[in-house]
Amino acid sequence: MPKQQQRNEPVKYAGLGFQLVFITLGLVFAGKWLDSYFNFTSVFLLIGIFIAVFAVIYILIVKLK
Repeated sequence: MPKQQQRNEPVKYAGLGFQLVFITLGLVFAGKWLDSYFNFTSVFLLIGIFIAVFAVIYILIVKLK
């Protein structure tokens, strides 16, 4: 593996970590906001969590190939 590519590996994985955290937090907060807007009890929060989990798994599979 070339030296330049070895140096970029930690940056690549750190960026991936931030991306996964922001996706998860964004969907959780969107779900909480929708629950409060429509006066539901955690329906949209759970939907947001499930979408976040599947999105994170998909992104991990695509990026780590």
